[in-house]
Amino acid sequence: MTWNYENTYLVHIELSNRCNAACPLCPRYVNHSLKVNPELDLDSVSLVNFKKWFPLDFIQKSKSWIFCGTNGDPMMAKDAYEILEYVIKNSKAKIQINTNGSMRDVKFWSKLGKLFAEPCENSRYVVFSVDGLEDTNHIYRRNVKWDNVMKNMKSYIKSGALGIWDFLIFKHNEHQLVEAETLAKKIGITFSPKRPFGFETHEPDVYQDLMVYDENGNFLYRIEPATEQFRLNHSVKKFEISEDKIWLPNDKPTKESIDKKWNDVINNNLKDFEFPERFKGKAVNCKSCHQAGMEIYVDCKGNVMPCCFVGTMHNSNFQNNETLQIRKEINNYGKDKINLNNYSLVEILDSDYLDSVYANRWENAKSDKDKMVYCFSTCSTDHMKDLFVKKDGLPISEIK
Repeated sequence: MTWNYENTYLVHIELSNRCNAACPLCPRYVNHSLKVNPELDLDSVSLVNFKKWFPLDFIQKSKSWIFCGTNGDPMMAKDAYEILEYVIKNSKAKIQINTNGSMRDVKFWSKLGKLFAEPCENSRYVVFSVDGLEDTNHIYRRNVKWDNVMKNMKSYIKSGALGIWDFLIFKHNEHQLVEAETLAKKIGITFSPKRPFGFETHEPDVYQDLMVYDENGNFLYRIEPATEQFRLNHSVKKFEISEDKIWLPNDKPTKESIDKKWNDVINNNLKDFEFPERFKGKAVNCKSCHQAGMEIYVDCKGNVMPCCFVGTMHNSNFQNNETLQIRKEINNYGKDKINLNNYSLVEILDSDYLDSVYANRWENAKSDKDKMVYCFSTCSTDHMKDLFVKKDGLPISEIK
Protein backbone atom coordinates (compact mmCIF):
# COMPACT_ATOMS: atom_id res chain seq x y z
CA MET A 1 0.00 0.00 0.00
CA THR A 2 1.18 3.52 -0.73
CA TRP A 3 -0.35 6.99 -0.42
CA ASN A 4 -0.68 9.44 -3.28
CA TYR A 5 -3.11 12.16 -4.30
CA GLU A 6 -4.91 9.98 -6.83
CA ASN A 7 -5.73 7.09 -4.50
CA THR A 8 -6.60 9.10 -1.36
CA TYR A 9 -10.36 9.47 -0.98
CA LEU A 10 -11.01 9.39 2.75
CA VAL A 11 -10.26 12.08 5.32
CA HIS A 12 -10.48 12.20 9.10
CA ILE A 13 -10.16 15.84 10.12
CA GLU A 14 -9.96 17.61 13.46
CA LEU A 15 -11.92 20.85 13.05
CA SER A 16 -10.92 22.09 16.50
CA ASN A 17 -8.73 21.13 19.44
CA ARG A 18 -11.00 23.10 21.74
CA CYS A 19 -13.66 21.38 23.84
CA ASN A 20 -16.24 22.24 26.48
CA ALA A 21 -15.85 18.83 28.15
CA ALA A 22 -12.98 17.48 30.24
CA CYS A 23 -12.98 13.72 29.70
CA PRO A 24 -10.20 12.19 31.85
CA LEU A 25 -8.71 10.04 29.07
CA CYS A 26 -8.59 12.84 26.49
CA PRO A 27 -4.99 13.66 25.51
CA ARG A 28 -5.74 17.40 25.70
CA TYR A 29 -5.64 17.05 29.49
CA VAL A 30 -2.54 16.14 31.48
CA ASN A 31 -2.62 12.87 33.45
CA HIS A 32 -6.44 12.64 33.68
CA SER A 33 -6.64 16.06 35.32
CA LEU A 34 -8.58 19.22 34.50
CA LYS A 35 -5.40 20.95 33.28
CA VAL A 36 -5.15 21.39 29.52
CA ASN A 37 -1.78 20.38 28.09
CA PRO A 38 0.07 23.75 28.15
CA GLU A 39 1.88 22.83 24.92
CA LEU A 40 -1.40 22.57 23.02
CA ASP A 41 -1.78 25.48 20.61
CA LEU A 42 -5.55 25.99 20.61
CA ASP A 43 -7.04 26.51 17.19
CA SER A 44 -9.94 25.72 14.86
CA VAL A 45 -10.21 25.24 11.10
CA SER A 46 -11.84 28.12 9.27
CA LEU A 47 -13.83 27.76 6.04
CA VAL A 48 -11.10 29.74 4.28
CA ASN A 49 -8.39 27.34 5.41
CA PHE A 50 -10.53 24.29 4.69
CA LYS A 51 -11.00 25.40 1.08
CA LYS A 52 -7.29 26.13 0.82
CA TRP A 53 -6.25 22.75 2.25
CA PHE A 54 -8.74 20.69 0.22
CA PRO A 55 -9.12 21.88 -3.37
CA LEU A 56 -12.47 21.49 -5.11
CA ASP A 57 -11.34 18.55 -7.23
CA PHE A 58 -10.40 16.64 -4.08
CA ILE A 59 -13.75 17.44 -2.43
CA GLN A 60 -15.58 16.23 -5.53
CA LYS A 61 -13.78 12.89 -5.66
CA SER A 62 -13.79 12.27 -1.90
CA LYS A 63 -15.73 9.27 -0.58
CA SER A 64 -15.72 9.69 3.17
CA TRP A 65 -15.20 12.39 5.81
CA ILE A 66 -14.94 11.90 9.55
CA PHE A 67 -15.16 15.11 11.56
CA CYS A 68 -13.85 14.11 14.96
CA GLY A 69 -10.22 14.64 15.95
CA THR A 70 -8.12 13.79 18.96
CA ASN A 71 -8.06 16.86 21.23
CA GLY A 72 -11.34 18.65 20.70
CA ASP A 73 -14.95 18.62 19.55
CA PRO A 74 -15.66 19.58 15.90
CA MET A 75 -18.70 21.59 16.93
CA MET A 76 -16.37 24.04 18.70
CA ALA A 77 -15.22 25.26 15.28
CA LYS A 78 -17.00 28.51 14.38
CA ASP A 79 -17.33 27.52 10.70
CA ALA A 80 -18.36 23.91 11.30
CA TYR A 81 -21.74 24.20 9.57
CA GLU A 82 -20.34 26.14 6.62
CA ILE A 83 -17.58 23.56 6.13
CA LEU A 84 -20.06 20.68 6.23
CA GLU A 85 -22.36 22.50 3.82
CA TYR A 86 -19.43 23.06 1.43
CA VAL A 87 -18.56 19.35 1.41
CA ILE A 88 -22.18 18.29 0.93
CA LYS A 89 -22.78 20.72 -1.93
CA ASN A 90 -19.69 19.50 -3.78
CA SER A 91 -19.62 15.75 -3.13
CA LYS A 92 -21.65 12.61 -2.49
CA ALA A 93 -19.29 11.51 0.26
CA LYS A 94 -20.25 9.73 3.43
CA ILE A 95 -20.00 12.08 6.44
CA GLN A 96 -19.63 11.23 10.13
CA ILE A 97 -19.44 13.74 12.98
CA ASN A 98 -18.43 12.78 16.53
CA THR A 99 -19.48 15.12 19.33
CA ASN A 100 -20.54 15.19 22.97
CA GLY A 101 -23.58 17.11 21.71
CA SER A 102 -23.82 19.72 24.46
CA MET A 103 -22.62 22.81 22.66
CA ARG A 104 -24.59 25.07 20.26
CA ASP A 105 -28.38 25.41 20.52
CA VAL A 106 -31.44 23.57 19.21
CA LYS A 107 -31.69 25.88 16.17
CA PHE A 108 -28.18 24.91 15.08
CA TRP A 109 -28.85 21.19 15.51
CA SER A 110 -32.15 21.40 13.65
CA LYS A 111 -30.43 23.22 10.80
CA LEU A 112 -27.63 20.66 10.70
CA GLY A 113 -30.17 17.83 10.81
CA LYS A 114 -32.04 19.21 7.81
CA LEU A 115 -28.75 19.49 5.91
CA PHE A 116 -27.88 15.87 6.70
CA ALA A 117 -31.41 14.68 5.91
CA GLU A 118 -31.11 15.78 2.28
CA PRO A 119 -31.18 12.74 -0.07
CA CYS A 120 -27.76 11.21 -0.76
CA GLU A 121 -26.56 7.78 -1.89
CA ASN A 122 -24.15 7.69 1.09
CA SER A 123 -25.04 8.10 4.75
CA ARG A 124 -24.50 11.28 6.72
CA TYR A 125 -24.89 11.09 10.46
CA VAL A 126 -23.84 12.42 13.85
CA VAL A 127 -22.38 10.20 16.58
CA PHE A 128 -23.35 11.56 19.99
CA SER A 129 -20.95 10.39 22.70
CA VAL A 130 -23.15 10.12 25.77
CA ASP A 131 -21.92 7.74 28.46
CA GLY A 132 -24.80 7.32 30.82
CA LEU A 133 -27.98 9.09 31.88
CA GLU A 134 -28.59 12.33 33.75
CA ASP A 135 -26.95 11.13 36.97
CA THR A 136 -23.91 9.43 35.39
CA ASN A 137 -22.93 10.98 32.02
CA HIS A 138 -20.91 13.73 33.70
CA ILE A 139 -18.70 11.25 35.57
CA TYR A 140 -16.67 10.65 32.43
CA ARG A 141 -17.97 13.51 30.22
CA ARG A 142 -16.99 16.16 32.76
CA ASN A 143 -18.58 19.61 32.32
CA VAL A 144 -21.18 18.30 29.84
CA LYS A 145 -24.73 19.47 30.66
CA TRP A 146 -27.28 16.67 30.32
CA ASP A 147 -30.20 18.97 29.49
CA ASN A 148 -28.25 20.48 26.58
CA VAL A 149 -27.33 17.05 25.22
CA MET A 150 -30.94 15.83 25.25
CA LYS A 151 -32.38 19.00 23.72
CA ASN A 152 -29.78 19.07 20.95
CA MET A 153 -29.97 15.36 20.19
CA LYS A 154 -33.77 15.44 19.98
CA SER A 155 -33.72 18.56 17.79
CA TYR A 156 -31.28 16.93 15.39
CA ILE A 157 -33.20 13.64 15.15
CA LYS A 158 -36.56 15.40 14.80
CA SER A 159 -35.29 16.98 11.56
CA GLY A 160 -35.16 13.54 9.95
CA ALA A 161 -31.40 12.99 10.05
CA LEU A 162 -29.55 9.85 11.08
CA GLY A 163 -27.87 9.67 14.47
CA ILE A 164 -25.99 7.21 16.69
CA TRP A 165 -25.79 7.26 20.48
CA ASP A 166 -22.33 5.95 21.45
CA PHE A 167 -22.36 4.70 25.05
CA LEU A 168 -19.05 3.82 26.72
CA ILE A 169 -19.69 1.14 29.33
CA PHE A 170 -18.21 1.67 32.79
CA LYS A 171 -19.05 0.13 36.16
CA HIS A 172 -20.94 3.28 37.16
CA ASN A 173 -23.30 3.18 34.16
CA GLU A 174 -23.63 -0.47 33.12
CA HIS A 175 -26.83 -0.82 35.15
CA GLN A 176 -28.39 1.87 32.91
CA LEU A 177 -27.85 0.14 29.58
CA VAL A 178 -31.41 -1.13 29.13
CA GLU A 179 -32.90 2.20 30.23
CA ALA A 180 -30.58 4.12 27.88
CA GLU A 181 -31.44 1.85 24.96
CA THR A 182 -35.14 2.38 25.67
CA LEU A 183 -34.64 6.15 25.70
CA ALA A 184 -32.70 5.94 22.43
CA LYS A 185 -35.58 4.09 20.76
CA LYS A 186 -38.01 6.72 22.03
CA ILE A 187 -35.86 9.52 20.58
CA GLY A 188 -35.33 7.63 17.31
CA ILE A 189 -31.56 7.30 17.49
CA THR A 190 -29.47 4.13 17.09
CA PHE A 191 -28.00 2.91 20.37
CA SER A 192 -24.39 1.68 20.19
CA PRO A 193 -22.72 0.51 23.43
CA LYS A 194 -18.93 0.27 23.30
CA ARG A 195 -16.12 -1.10 25.40
CA PRO A 196 -13.83 1.77 26.47
CA PHE A 197 -10.07 1.41 26.55
CA GLY A 198 -7.77 2.94 29.11
CA PHE A 199 -7.98 0.33 31.83
CA GLU A 200 -5.40 -2.02 30.30
CA THR A 201 -1.84 -2.44 31.54
CA HIS A 202 1.19 -3.95 29.84
CA GLU A 203 0.58 -7.18 31.72
CA PRO A 204 -2.00 -9.64 30.35
CA ASP A 205 -5.13 -10.11 32.45
CA VAL A 206 -4.29 -7.12 34.64
CA TYR A 207 -6.32 -3.91 34.73
CA GLN A 208 -6.24 -0.60 36.56
CA ASP A 209 -8.83 1.99 37.55
CA LEU A 210 -8.91 5.37 35.82
CA MET A 211 -7.83 7.99 38.36
CA VAL A 212 -9.40 11.44 37.98
CA TYR A 213 -7.76 14.67 39.22
CA ASP A 214 -8.56 18.38 39.40
CA GLU A 215 -6.64 21.29 37.80
CA ASN A 216 -4.12 21.27 40.65
CA GLY A 217 -3.39 17.55 40.55
CA ASN A 218 -5.51 16.63 43.56
CA PHE A 219 -7.24 13.25 43.42
CA LEU A 220 -11.01 13.44 42.92
CA TYR A 221 -12.39 9.95 42.24
CA ARG A 222 -11.87 6.66 40.43
CA ILE A 223 -13.63 5.37 37.33
CA GLU A 224 -13.82 1.60 37.36
CA PRO A 225 -14.15 -0.68 34.32
CA ALA A 226 -17.38 -2.54 33.76
CA THR A 227 -17.87 -5.95 35.29
CA GLU A 228 -16.46 -9.11 33.69
CA GLN A 229 -19.35 -9.36 31.26
CA PHE A 230 -18.37 -6.19 29.40
CA ARG A 231 -14.67 -5.73 30.18
CA LEU A 232 -12.44 -5.57 27.09
CA ASN A 233 -9.75 -8.02 28.11
CA HIS A 234 -11.56 -10.03 30.80
CA SER A 235 -8.99 -8.91 33.34
CA VAL A 236 -8.75 -10.92 36.51
CA LYS A 237 -6.24 -8.94 38.56
CA LYS A 238 -6.30 -5.30 39.61
CA PHE A 239 -3.23 -3.10 39.59
CA GLU A 240 -3.46 -0.67 42.48
CA ILE A 241 -2.66 3.02 41.93
CA SER A 242 -1.92 5.56 44.64
CA GLU A 243 -4.37 8.41 45.24
CA ASP A 244 -1.56 10.86 45.97
CA LYS A 245 -1.46 14.28 44.36
CA ILE A 246 0.14 14.18 40.90
CA TRP A 247 2.61 16.57 39.31
CA LEU A 248 1.32 18.89 36.61
CA PRO A 249 3.40 21.05 34.24
CA ASN A 250 3.69 24.81 34.61
CA ASP A 251 1.91 27.42 32.51
CA LYS A 252 2.31 27.89 28.75
CA PRO A 253 5.92 27.32 27.67
CA THR A 254 7.61 28.96 24.67
CA LYS A 255 8.03 27.24 21.31
CA GLU A 256 11.78 27.12 21.90
CA SER A 257 11.40 25.46 25.30
CA ILE A 258 8.92 22.94 23.87
CA ASP A 259 11.28 21.98 21.05
CA LYS A 260 14.21 21.67 23.46
CA LYS A 261 12.20 19.55 25.87
CA TRP A 262 11.17 17.03 23.21
CA ASN A 263 14.62 16.89 21.63
CA ASP A 264 16.15 16.17 25.04
CA VAL A 265 13.53 13.54 25.90
CA ILE A 266 13.89 11.82 22.51
CA ASN A 267 17.69 11.76 22.65
CA ASN A 268 17.76 10.48 26.22
CA ASN A 269 15.00 7.87 26.02
CA LEU A 270 15.53 6.35 22.57
CA LYS A 271 19.22 5.50 22.88
CA ASP A 272 18.66 1.81 23.56
CA PHE A 273 15.11 1.48 22.23
CA GLU A 274 14.57 -1.94 20.68
CA PHE A 275 11.73 -3.46 18.69
CA PRO A 276 9.53 -5.31 21.24
CA GLU A 277 9.65 -9.09 21.17
CA ARG A 278 5.84 -9.33 21.27
CA PHE A 279 5.55 -7.77 17.80
CA LYS A 280 8.23 -9.79 16.05
CA GLY A 281 6.78 -11.83 13.20
CA LYS A 282 3.65 -9.66 13.15
CA ALA A 283 2.29 -7.75 10.15
CA VAL A 284 0.67 -4.30 10.14
CA ASN A 285 -2.93 -4.20 8.97
CA CYS A 286 -3.16 -0.42 8.60
CA LYS A 287 -6.60 0.97 9.44
CA SER A 288 -6.09 3.75 6.87
CA CYS A 289 -5.67 1.35 3.95
CA HIS A 290 -9.13 0.61 2.55
CA GLN A 291 -10.40 -1.06 -0.60
CA ALA A 292 -12.13 2.23 -1.38
CA GLY A 293 -8.81 4.08 -1.22
CA MET A 294 -6.34 5.50 1.26
CA GLU A 295 -7.27 7.59 4.28
CA ILE A 296 -5.42 10.47 5.92
CA TYR A 297 -5.78 12.33 9.20
CA VAL A 298 -5.46 16.12 9.31
CA ASP A 299 -5.31 17.98 12.62
CA CYS A 300 -6.62 21.51 13.15
CA LYS A 301 -3.14 22.97 12.51
CA GLY A 302 -3.03 21.39 9.04
CA ASN A 303 -0.60 18.55 9.79
CA VAL A 304 -1.15 15.48 7.61
CA MET A 305 -0.72 12.04 9.19
CA PRO A 306 -1.80 8.51 8.27
CA CYS A 307 -4.39 8.17 11.04
CA CYS A 308 -5.86 9.67 14.21
CA PHE A 309 -3.87 7.18 16.31
CA VAL A 310 -0.61 8.75 15.13
CA GLY A 311 -2.20 12.19 15.44
CA THR A 312 -3.01 11.52 19.08
CA MET A 313 0.60 10.64 19.84
CA HIS A 314 2.02 13.60 17.90
CA ASN A 315 -0.25 16.15 19.61
CA SER A 316 -0.06 14.81 23.17
CA ASN A 317 2.25 14.95 26.14
CA PHE A 318 2.87 11.19 26.15
CA GLN A 319 6.51 10.26 26.58
CA ASN A 320 6.59 6.50 26.03
CA ASN A 321 9.14 5.27 23.52
CA GLU A 322 6.57 4.46 20.84
CA THR A 323 5.34 8.06 20.88
CA LEU A 324 8.86 9.49 20.97
CA GLN A 325 9.82 7.43 17.91
CA ILE A 326 6.97 9.03 15.96
CA ARG A 327 8.09 12.51 17.00
CA LYS A 328 11.70 11.73 16.13
CA GLU A 329 10.89 10.47 12.63
CA ILE A 330 8.57 13.40 11.89
CA ASN A 331 11.23 15.82 13.13
CA ASN A 332 13.86 14.13 10.99
CA TYR A 333 11.62 14.31 7.93
CA GLY A 334 10.73 17.96 8.62
CA LYS A 335 7.62 19.10 10.50
CA ASP A 336 7.08 21.95 8.05
CA LYS A 337 6.88 19.48 5.15
CA ILE A 338 3.75 17.76 6.47
CA ASN A 339 1.72 20.94 7.01
CA LEU A 340 -0.96 22.15 4.58
CA ASN A 341 -0.17 25.77 5.34
CA ASN A 342 3.26 25.25 3.78
CA TYR A 343 2.63 22.67 1.08
CA SER A 344 -0.44 21.66 -0.92
CA LEU A 345 -2.26 18.38 -0.39
CA VAL A 346 -0.95 17.18 -3.75
CA GLU A 347 2.64 17.97 -2.78
CA ILE A 348 2.39 16.21 0.57
CA LEU A 349 0.59 13.10 -0.68
CA ASP A 350 2.80 12.74 -3.77
CA SER A 351 5.97 13.11 -1.74
CA ASP A 352 7.59 10.14 -0.02
CA TYR A 353 6.49 11.31 3.45
CA LEU A 354 3.77 8.80 4.37
CA ASP A 355 5.70 5.91 2.89
CA SER A 356 9.16 6.73 4.20
CA VAL A 357 8.03 7.60 7.74
CA TYR A 358 5.34 4.93 8.11
CA ALA A 359 4.57 2.31 5.42
CA ASN A 360 8.18 1.43 4.66
CA ARG A 361 8.72 0.84 8.38
CA TRP A 362 6.24 -2.00 8.72
CA GLU A 363 7.05 -5.70 8.26
CA ASN A 364 9.11 -4.97 5.13
CA ALA A 365 11.52 -2.67 6.95
CA LYS A 366 15.23 -3.38 6.47
CA SER A 367 15.61 -4.41 10.10
CA ASP A 368 13.72 -4.43 13.40
CA LYS A 369 15.59 -1.27 14.36
CA ASP A 370 13.93 0.59 11.46
CA LYS A 371 10.35 -0.48 12.27
CA MET A 372 7.73 2.02 13.44
CA VAL A 373 6.71 0.39 16.71
CA TYR A 374 3.52 2.38 17.26
CA CYS A 375 2.08 1.06 13.99
CA PHE A 376 2.61 -2.47 15.28
CA SER A 377 1.21 -1.54 18.67
CA THR A 378 -1.98 -0.18 17.11
CA CYS A 379 -2.50 -2.11 13.90
CA SER A 380 -0.54 -5.35 13.98
CA THR A 381 -2.51 -8.48 13.17
CA ASP A 382 -4.73 -9.67 16.03
CA HIS A 383 -3.88 -6.64 18.17
CA MET A 384 -6.67 -4.48 19.61
CA LYS A 385 -9.09 -6.39 17.37
CA ASP A 386 -11.97 -6.09 19.83
CA LEU A 387 -11.39 -2.52 20.88
CA PHE A 388 -14.29 -0.85 19.09
CA VAL A 389 -16.60 -3.85 18.71
CA LYS A 390 -20.07 -3.86 20.19
CA LYS A 391 -21.09 -6.77 22.38
CA ASP A 392 -21.95 -9.38 19.71
CA GLY A 393 -23.94 -6.76 17.81
CA LEU A 394 -26.98 -7.50 20.01
CA PRO A 395 -29.37 -5.07 21.64
CA ILE A 396 -28.43 -4.64 25.28
CA SER A 397 -31.74 -6.16 26.36
CA GLU A 398 -30.71 -9.43 24.66
CA ILE A 399 -27.23 -9.72 26.19
CA LYS A 400 -27.11 -12.49 28.77
